[in-house]
Amino acid sequence: MKSPHYDTYFFEVQTRGGIKMFHELGRGEYGSLIASSCLFPRYRIGDLIRCMGKGYFRVIGRERRFALLRHLLDTSFR
Repeated sequence: MKSPHYDTYFFEVQTRGGIKMFHELGRGEYGSLIASSCLFPRYRIGDLIRCMGKGYFRVIGRERRFALLRHLLDTSFR
């Protein structure tokens, strides 16, 4: 598996199992986005990210109490 080249920002995702690099997420995994740069090392942005597979990611929304539940309900009733 190739890893992406990061020039300015480095992205990680905090999942239930721990912190993973952005490109290491598997299909169906989700977590909170963490960005690192030379000015802000490991800044937790507060966005929920879900991996849809094959390099495709979806931003669910802000990290709030019922954001994930709302996303799951919205996608199941489409």
